[in-house]
Amino acid sequence: MFGNRSKSAPRDPATAENAPAQPVAQPVRTSTTGGFAAPTRQPPQRSTALAANSALNAADQGKLIVGRDIKLAGEINACDTLIVEGIVTADLRDTRTLEVLEGGTFAGSANVDRAEINGSFEGELQVTGLLIITASGQVTGTVHCGELELQRGGIVSGSIEMASLKDGRIGSRSARGNASYKTQDISNFDAE
Repeated sequence: MFGNRSKSAPRDPATAENAPAQPVAQPVRTSTTGGFAAPTRQPPQRSTALAANSALNAADQGKLIVGRDIKLAGEINACDTLIVEGIVTADLRDTRTLEVLEGGTFAGSANVDRAEINGSFEGELQVTGLLIITASGQVTGTVHCGELELQRGGIVSGSIEMASLKDGRIGSRSARGNASYKTQDISNFDAE
């Protein structure tokens, strides 16, 4: 029954010694009545990290978060969303959303669809859609954007070039100056 071998199949000593050991399933006692059940194999247990990783929400895929006390430098490409709580010095391309949180710093260049600056941005920022600079946000450098929302207290130091809809035509408008207190009307800037 268990482990009995037919005498018609001779055992080759050279092969038997070099063959890897195969696990042998042992019968399992099922109850106090002394019965035996057929051996079963248990599936391997998944590690906790793999289980947690597979449970990620679809919205979190493609998201890079640079946490507080983390410094990241280099080139970032094809990132759906970059959230900066620490310090990033980078060239950011092919990214949908950039969020610089309060206390976070981004230095370099960024080309994104949407950006919200609550912390500090220094460099060249190109936003095809909406750029939001909150009351705690500070942007220094060159900004190109489709739309701009600048909250009271937000600071822009450098040049801003905006796409505008004027008389049904898409063009660009440049503004230079520093907006830190009066932010309701940016028409006070020297337009070129």
